[in-house]
Amino acid sequence: MKKAIAIVALAVLTVPSLCSGGELSELLQKALKSSPKIEAVKEEVRAVSYKVKETWLNYAPTLKFSYSYADLSKVPSYTMEVPGVPIPPTSFSIFKRKFYQKELSLSFPVFTGGRIENAAKALNEKEKALKEYLKEVKREVLKEVKEDYYNLLKAKALVETAESSLKAAREHYRVVKAFYDQEIVPRRDLLEAEVKVSQAEEEVERAKGAYRVALEKLRVDSGDFNFKPKGELPETIKEVKEDLKELITEAYRRRGIIKEGERLLKARKAQVELVKAQFMPQAFVKLSYKETDQYPLNGNFASKSASIGIEVPIFNGGRRFFELLRAEKMKAKAQAQLEELKRQVRLQVVAAYTRLQTAEKRIKAARKRVEEAKELLRDSKERYKEHVGTSTEVIDAITYLTQARSSLINAIADYYIALSELEFTVGR
Repeated sequence: MKKAIAIVALAVLTVPSLCSGGELSELLQKALKSSPKIEAVKEEVRAVSYKVKETWLNYAPTLKFSYSYADLSKVPSYTMEVPGVPIPPTSFSIFKRKFYQKELSLSFPVFTGGRIENAAKALNEKEKALKEYLKEVKREVLKEVKEDYYNLLKAKALVETAESSLKAAREHYRVVKAFYDQEIVPRRDLLEAEVKVSQAEEEVERAKGAYRVALEKLRVDSGDFNFKPKGELPETIKEVKEDLKELITEAYRRRGIIKEGERLLKARKAQVELVKAQFMPQAFVKLSYKETDQYPLNGNFASKSASIGIEVPIFNGGRRFFELLRAEKMKAKAQAQLEELKRQVRLQVVAAYTRLQTAEKRIKAARKRVEEAKELLRDSKERYKEHVGTSTEVIDAITYLTQARSSLINAIADYYIALSELEFTVGR
């Protein structure tokens, strides 16, 4: 197995060297630096990180200052009179109608029943899950750029193939035209050759259009809008022989999407504990300083206080019980989603591995077809020049060779795309 892995690594490292001095490696580095998709996930990770710190700061003391000024329309008054004494009753108010109040207080929790700890744990697991997701997004960006690059090299090779076919069609037209001018062949041969040239010209334009689209897609995905390819699609490949079962095991161990699911499951478990903490009492300490001029007999009255408070949740209509049931169900859902992710990853590995093997077989078959098509074209040309073959045979041979070359190009590109996909699905 180690030998097989070494072969895979050699194949991966060989690809950039085959592509004009590692221009693929440069594209991958630029993509990692400029991808908006990666940057968006990074910002989300930072946001959750701040939320974790904010949660722990609930243990920090809270310092508050408040000031209010009141203007009452009416205040209670007290009437005092002495029985038997000819003095009119005296009325006075023990409160001022206009007064201010200010307070400076310091409070902090002593015991929260695990509310803060479990809330922070749930958020911390979510942050770790996002970091695993970030790794997955980076790998996905790299995979997309690799696929774009090989599709571009494929499009470039198909343009060259189409131009080669056009060149062969024009060469055949010149031969037919010379024979026609000598009245050796009928006009049908000339018309047939002209049609083939027109078809070949159309194929060249179609191939160039596909090349421009592939180039633009690579530029967008990599962030290098001035990129111009210098590399060529490799003509050879490195055979890869892997044990599928070990690849699946490796994917389970390394894939960021599975690690993300595991972290989210832990976050759900912490969420359950957070809901359970709602049944626990809380304790806090409060220190305060108050001042007011509300009492006219006392002037500015000030007081200091220190208090310890305890809150005991007794009954809230059963909402906590249903919240706990909901949290348990969400945990079960996260567990089921994790199992589904593993199945999807397994399918991705099997599919990529199968495509890789299929592409390898296609390459071998396409190479044989190319050699056979070349031989057929040489033979058809010679037969036509000796007037024992027909123009249709030459045109068909040109078409067969073009198709064979296109099949080989597609197979090689599909092989490297499947290899990139296999690396992604395994988590390398």
